[in-house]
Amino acid sequence: MTTRRPGTVPPRATAWIVAACLALLSCSGGGSGNGSGTDIGGDGPAGADAIPTEDIASELASALSLSHGKKAPDDYDRVFGEGVVHRIDLVIPQATYAAMLAELEERLGPPGGKGGKGDDPKGPPPKAGVDACVGLAPGTECSWMDKGVEVKGKCTMIPFAGGILFCMPAEPPPGIQPLTGWDPSYVEISVKFEEELWEHVGMRFKGNSTLNHAWQIGKRKFSFRLNFDKYEDQYPETDDQRFWGFQEVIFNSNWRDDSMIREFLACELFRKGGVKASRAAFYRVFADVGEGPVYWGLYTLVEDVSDSVLDNQFDDDDGNLYKPDGAGADFTHFDAQGFVKKTNEELEDWSDVQAVIDALHADPTDADAWRAGLDKGFAVEAFLRWLALNTLVGNWDSYGNIAHNYYLYADWSNLGRLTWIPWDLNEAFRSTGGVKDALSLGLAEVTDKWPLIRYLADEPAYFQIYRDFVADFADTVFAAEATKARMEELHTLVAPYVVGPEGEQGEFTLLESSDAFTNALVSGSTALLPYVDQRHEAAKAFLGR
Repeated sequence: MTTRRPGTVPPRATAWIVAACLALLSCSGGGSGNGSGTDIGGDGPAGADAIPTEDIASELASALSLSHGKKAPDDYDRVFGEGVVHRIDLVIPQATYAAMLAELEERLGPPGGKGGKGDDPKGPPPKAGVDACVGLAPGTECSWMDKGVEVKGKCTMIPFAGGILFCMPAEPPPGIQPLTGWDPSYVEISVKFEEELWEHVGMRFKGNSTLNHAWQIGKRKFSFRLNFDKYEDQYPETDDQRFWGFQEVIFNSNWRDDSMIREFLACELFRKGGVKASRAAFYRVFADVGEGPVYWGLYTLVEDVSDSVLDNQFDDDDGNLYKPDGAGADFTHFDAQGFVKKTNEELEDWSDVQAVIDALHADPTDADAWRAGLDKGFAVEAFLRWLALNTLVGNWDSYGNIAHNYYLYADWSNLGRLTWIPWDLNEAFRSTGGVKDALSLGLAEVTDKWPLIRYLADEPAYFQIYRDFVADFADTVFAAEATKARMEELHTLVAPYVVGPEGEQGEFTLLESSDAFTNALVSGSTALLPYVDQRHEAAKAFLGR
């Protein structure tokens, strides 16, 4: 893929800039001018070679439509160009930024302190659970007594009082610092990118544990979302406004990733493996909240699934898109509340999801009939493709451990079958999240609490497909030496904007130290390069190589 150096003028923009300059010359009276039109060369009849004003206006409008207009194609080379760290600037009125922080404080309490007026009760974690991890490292198994009952778990850093180790069970007891459970409000800002300006853009902070954790440790590097036509009702001139073709984009803060490259690389590997997944790019984010641009840090820009992913990776984008979370999202039963619609919201019809869950739980005695029933409404092979690569690279924060971080799309170009789309990949390439571990390649530990994995793994024909995908990906998409070389390449690319004079600073970094980034590939419990070798050893054992 070719990329363009930031700040250079695209060919089409050059064309209308030249046209505009020539128009200014003609209007200024240069040449033989008679006021009605000027010959550019000055020798022929007046207006013989002049550029008609309406053509200039059309060219200008066309150029503007490429950057701001709805009909412009999604410019992936510009917005998601590889081999470069982009820069974007946010202009946020001072009072607006103060209101954004005030909302966080109302919900989460003072920065670096206890919780505020969230939807859930706040308070310190049980002292016994904290004491159980004194002197232990994160991820260490631990236990403590809760009202006479032994609680077993793993020592996990939680966002309370600046961050403390707590013996976290699989199902947290009351009193542990809860997640946010709400979406911050949108505010109106302006955006600058490559000398273009977008006004009346909607922005809001996003994230659940990511937002809560950053706030509780007194940091201001928050993930956020931009919506470019959020205020079109108030400002008709922004009707269907786009960012080089994109309606919404997400900027993730790279929380819990000292290497800063996990989400980008995971998105890249999934797409190379034939899994429908978002594109990603690296961005330096600057924000002017009244005192000039301040570096907010290195972010990963992620493509919004409900926008361009559907438009560009599916032949039909009119189907139902769901973002499952909570009740029913584990596929143990159907619950409409667990399948939040992101498209066709006005249609209260979840029959496609319900049919798949019914088929999954149908009598499997006749294996052929059971597979046919499931395949009728669910893109089984696409799911097994995702499962194989997700398990091979190790991504604990996904289905099989937690009932979230995926989308389902009813693809009518594939007879309406629900297609699995992974999401929120910053925990990839990690064997454990502290509380839960990534799944083993054999999937033996997966119970019927996760029937979409357990039931498919128990069906020999499906398990063979899964196994074949693991073997293929281990040799191709996730080949050891190529993957490690790519990690080193990406780490080198972003390094100047993470550490050093142009790197992250103060309250706008989530790193404990610059060494945490510098050593992220080679040392520590989450080091990436040795982890790749470990996964390949696991793959060899699983495949019997």
